[in-house]
Amino acid sequence: MPIKKSVLVINGHPSTQSLNHSLSRSFADGAQSANHSVTILDIYQMDPQLPIVNYQTPDDWKNDQPIRAHYQQMIADADVIAIFHPLWWGGWPALLKNFIDQTLTPGFAYHFDDHSKMPKALVVKPKGLLKGKKVRVFITYDAYTFLYIVLFVPFIITWALFVLFFCGITNMRFTLHQRVRFSSSQTRGKWIERAFRRGRSL
Repeated sequence: MPIKKSVLVINGHPSTQSLNHSLSRSFADGAQSANHSVTILDIYQMDPQLPIVNYQTPDDWKNDQPIRAHYQQMIADADVIAIFHPLWWGGWPALLKNFIDQTLTPGFAYHFDDHSKMPKALVVKPKGLLKGKKVRVFITYDAYTFLYIVLFVPFIITWALFVLFFCGITNMRFTLHQRVRFSSSQTRGKWIERAFRRGRSL
């Protein structure tokens, strides 16, 4: 019998009418149909809302810690994290990027080993503290993938190496949805069905 997992579904699109929301709901439904425990976090409807990163001193940064800890606990409790977002200006929507900045912080997501035998100047990869988690990232955009290849390679590398792997996560998968603005309802329906299957097969 499959082991029940805790699944955190993060939606990074502001519109509840967007494909991202349809995909995330379908993924969550699929996971629930397999008896997994699902928590849905809408970045644009968070309560409490994370302040935008803006500080002058370490004490200013600590002021947001109670809110930050609330969402870090969600991440800590999750076996699987599924993230849905559009590609805007070659990167994440602003509030999703702020969520990453506010939650994947030193001491929670990673730390540098002060006892390493290597010279500190050579220690560029910290010890990731989120090992063992699965991450599934679903990205939507309006161009053809082959036209975005120069753009996508750096962005996927940023996601994979400078965020997930940096935090110790190696079990990751990316699903790309091209030409969303010009896609047919039939095509979107297939994408939504696939998201359900992905959620069910965790």
